[in-house]
Amino acid sequence: MAKTKTRKIRYKINTKNNKLLVLRDKQKFSPPGHFEIDSKNRLTYLYQRKDTDPVDWNIPRKIVFEGKWAMDSRSNVLFTLRESADAPASQKVFLKGKICDVEANSLAVLVDTEQEDGTSRIHRLNLDGTWRADENNRLNFLVQKSKSRYDTLTFEGGWQVENNEIVYRVKNVSLKRGERAERKLTFKGFWEISDTRRITYVLDRESGSLFNFKLYSGSPNLIAKKGVLKYRLGIAAAKTGKRKVKEITLFGSWKFGHQGGLGFEMDNKKALTINTALPVYKQGKIIFQIKGRKGQRPLRSVVFERGFLKDNASLRLELSEDRKIYTGMKLRW
Repeated sequence: MAKTKTRKIRYKINTKNNKLLVLRDKQKFSPPGHFEIDSKNRLTYLYQRKDTDPVDWNIPRKIVFEGKWAMDSRSNVLFTLRESADAPASQKVFLKGKICDVEANSLAVLVDTEQEDGTSRIHRLNLDGTWRADENNRLNFLVQKSKSRYDTLTFEGGWQVENNEIVYRVKNVSLKRGERAERKLTFKGFWEISDTRRITYVLDRESGSLFNFKLYSGSPNLIAKKGVLKYRLGIAAAKTGKRKVKEITLFGSWKFGHQGGLGFEMDNKKALTINTALPVYKQGKIIFQIKGRKGQRPLRSVVFERGFLKDNASLRLELSEDRKIYTGMKLRW
């Protein structure tokens, strides 16, 4: 008796409504269910089979898709299938979603899927990974695929600092057709300067999730007033290379530690720590030399003009509006 040949099924998606289609020969079927992300950051589809569904198609209850995560210039998160017999070669973008939230080690995406009755249902997908800054100081999310392999999602837009925290705004994030909106993503972390060439915003030190922004030498541009620290940042667009100056402001108060270290205590209880040598007093100025990594020559100093007040075995600097600190720091992306 001849064996019955199993007919191959393939998967396709309507990118307008994220509706999954199963193709077999010239037939197609849209299985009810929803997308999820598994522990390996793979895209999966949980098929919720009904009695009226075709039984001879052999559609698995859990469909696992192999592919790559990326992000476009409009901050849409995209998933593209790895080319195989299961997927049409012409299907470049398999799934599209909108960023809705960020945490120290994850990125949340909203996916709007059309249901069987024509209504829409929104699902939240969570990708695990770490945050980093690239050589242009853009924000990047590394989607962990294995111990040594990951997909990179690059945030093309510029970030800002509000209330001493990094903020990124995503435009047109509404999933309803024709509706425009803006979503603010806030990264919870703290600032530190422990290197003469970089300034770091730490999200989760244990996992290595942080933004290590590259500095470059320039004219004095770290300006301190009473309760305020301002950075003038040199910004370079990744594609054109054109630079512009942007100012970022942190709010808090300057403090000296018991061992002579320098800190900027912020109003929201976060502190910018600066790894410095013991201060020296020279020509009416207090000079802090920023320490570099082992073997790195110190290139920058923080210089306070005039006096300071002693308070409970620590030193607090009271600055008037015309007193300044100079270091020579700029950021570029």
